[in-house]
Amino acid sequence: MRLLKPLAIPAFRNMFIAQALSLIGSGLATVALGLLAYELAGDSAGMVLGIAMAIKMVAYVFLSPLAAALANNMPRRGFLVGLDLARAGLVLFFPFVDQIWQVYLLIFLLFSLTAGFTPVFQATIPDIVKDEETYVNALTLSRVSFNIEAIASPILAGALMSVMTFNWLFMFTSLGFVASALLVWNIHNLADSTTDNPAPFIKRVTMGLTIFSKTPRLRGLMALNIVVSFMSANVYINSIIVAHNTLGGDEQTYLNLLLAFGVGSILAALLLRPAIMALSLRGMCLLSALVAAGAPGVLLLGTNPVLMLGLWAVLGFATSLITTSSGLLLRVSASEPDRPSVFAAQFSLSHACFLVAYLLVAWLGRQWGAVPALWVTAALSLMASALALRLWHRQDKAELEHTHPAHSHAHLHVHDAHHQHPHIGDEGPEPHSHPHKHAELTHIHHFTIDTHHLDWPYKHAN
Repeated sequence: MRLLKPLAIPAFRNMFIAQALSLIGSGLATVALGLLAYELAGDSAGMVLGIAMAIKMVAYVFLSPLAAALANNMPRRGFLVGLDLARAGLVLFFPFVDQIWQVYLLIFLLFSLTAGFTPVFQATIPDIVKDEETYVNALTLSRVSFNIEAIASPILAGALMSVMTFNWLFMFTSLGFVASALLVWNIHNLADSTTDNPAPFIKRVTMGLTIFSKTPRLRGLMALNIVVSFMSANVYINSIIVAHNTLGGDEQTYLNLLLAFGVGSILAALLLRPAIMALSLRGMCLLSALVAAGAPGVLLLGTNPVLMLGLWAVLGFATSLITTSSGLLLRVSASEPDRPSVFAAQFSLSHACFLVAYLLVAWLGRQWGAVPALWVTAALSLMASALALRLWHRQDKAELEHTHPAHSHAHLHVHDAHHQHPHIGDEGPEPHSHPHKHAELTHIHHFTIDTHHLDWPYKHAN
């Protein structure tokens, strides 16, 4: 089966299983954290969890680029394994917590480690899966595992708590991280993988954001992140309100809404490649954004359960197409040494959008209700879709003709296509750094923003 082709690659198979175990462990921790918050705070548990999730988002937004910069010159395998083991040890402290501030501290530390782990982990997959078709299937498998975990973790947690207290869930979380570390450690071709980036730390921190700001398709992705966050936030924040107040239902209605969203998301991941082949990557992403933003128009027909379930499924489908395909956009928009920085920038920017979206949707829902909140965010998402259409050039070519002016500089380099120059004999082994000249050069190749390509050649973009 073509979808399972990436699993034939031993390194990706280890990465996929490691991701699945890590996700299940995180899911169990989420369930246990909710129960711990209720044990400590009682009726104020919702506020405690809200603050904890805000702390999580802040860690993701601000620490992910810093962690990617630190990882730039470190062995990739050791970096990932170290963070997995650190997370495994940290969650074991949760059962001993007896103060709410301790919950906040551990949450910050745990998700700071995750902010470092996840983008570097995601950036490693395209280094392992080189073929584009196979990489699309790898993204599909990763997305499907993410959605299945959202369904399976509460079920597994319930089964475990039928024979033990919830504090034991943290132990299983730790075991999941340990197993993930062992699997990553056995990917031997990552043992000495570094990017050997000599740039100053601050430049490495901002490199991902620089690439985003100067690459048209990634600028479009920034606008699409707004659509995904606003429309998804309605599902995550207001599903319970829609189930009880709008539909007059019960807990089962709430679960059905979440299930519809999850099924739509899984179906989108499975149909990703046919959608790209039929519409192009740009066309599929922009159409998905318009569908997500326009779907709430169905509520003009009423707010009965069938329409709401269908709307939630469409939102899951449309937002998942964008989220799953973002890995392709990042892969094609960055050179291999810069991928961790670019994936970290996407991780940071997307979670910044979610942080704003959660606060806005919660406030709108409290002031006007869940359906008006959906209308307002849909209008904002339509504007973001129009912005993405403007920012992402219609002729999105990977290879671009461009001109390098004559210049001189010094930096760490090897003798590749950009470095063909004489030596005087004392430069040392490659990679080495010394003053050298570049003559004016016009050529065409796969274009990404990097050390030698500081600006996009717009005259060839449209």
